[in-house]
Amino acid sequence: RLFVVLPQSLSSQEIFEKGKFVADCALESGVEAIVRISSLGIDEQSVNFVGSQGPLGDSHIAVEKYCAEVGLKQVSLRPTSMFSNINFNVDEIVSNSTLSTPLGTVAKVNWVSCEDVAKVAAKVLVATKWDHFGKIIDITGPRENTLGAEEMAQMISASVSKTIEYKEVDIPPVPDYAGLWNF
Repeated sequence: RLFVVLPQSLSSQEIFEKGKFVADCALESGVEAIVRISSLGIDEQSVNFVGSQGPLGDSHIAVEKYCAEVGLKQVSLRPTSMFSNINFNVDEIVSNSTLSTPLGTVAKVNWVSCEDVAKVAAKVLVATKWDHFGKIIDITGPRENTLGAEEMAQMISASVSKTIEYKEVDIPPVPDYAGLWNF
């Protein structure tokens, strides 16, 4: 079995191309099944279907379909937003005491830790039956992890002992990312 995590910075086309490449290499190497990180709610197979996430979500679906077509068994782990995504804002938090995202002041996101995702992945990888837990596993954090951007700024403020202000910014002008902000 093989665990696959593609970089978050890839374009939708790169996700599809690299996902196919990994699947083909896995088959050629005799790997029986892969466990891959995908994204929560990208299609009706997710318990928490939220609608299209645009090209990035569609590319994850396309990789899943490709794996099925070539006969590679797979389990797709579909986490919500990860707490570690805040690492993209560390420099800004340190230098400007701000947290800037397109999340807005109304929307809330359920955050999950990488450690929790890793625990799920480990259980799936060592399960006696490869799809014992299902072929698609939505991974969410507890209810108290559902936070808005201003709440995140407050939590960071408490953690670093200084006030961090939330600043709403426009959705990045990258078509692949636009669908990620559909709330």
